[in-house]
Amino acid sequence: MKKVEELTAEEKQELEDIKKSYPTYTERNRASGIVLSYRGYSPIEIADIFEVTRRMLYNW
Repeated sequence: MKKVEELTAEEKQELEDIKKSYPTYTERNRASGIVLSYRGYSPIEIADIFEVTRRMLYNW
């Protein structure tokens, strides 16, 4: 996962909608990971939060 520098208001809303209502937890986690990256979390921190490997995180 590359660092997310910028998100539009529409993108932020779409990610929040996915986090709240998407049927699979993997997609909800990916959306949450994008938001965390935007908020300044490092890939290592995000991988630790979701208990995934960095390799898996970069595949998101």
